[in-house]
Amino acid sequence: MTISQNQIRLLIKVLLTTLAVLLIPLVLTLTISDFNWDVFDFVVGGMLIFSFGIFLTMLWKSKKSRRQKHLFFWIGIVVLLLIWMELAVGIFGTPFSGN
Repeated sequence: MTISQNQIRLLIKVLLTTLAVLLIPLVLTLTISDFNWDVFDFVVGGMLIFSFGIFLTMLWKSKKSRRQKHLFFWIGIVVLLLIWMELAVGIFGTPFSGN
């Protein structure tokens, strides 16, 4: 199975968008003393954002109806936010929750 030029372009767009979004916490970490992300936080955040970007790309390319795409989009947003909140503050109290 080979990867087409179009797929490579999409992956690069998702990667660049992920890096652009991660610039926000980077600037906040450098300017605000109460906001302190370490390298692990950036890696995990980048993986979550990149995974969600790939999910959106696959969703938009799918042959599902517009209604189904909207439903899966909002389910994806909810799942992303729940994972992010669990890692940040531990709303469910799992072993990998934040403090």
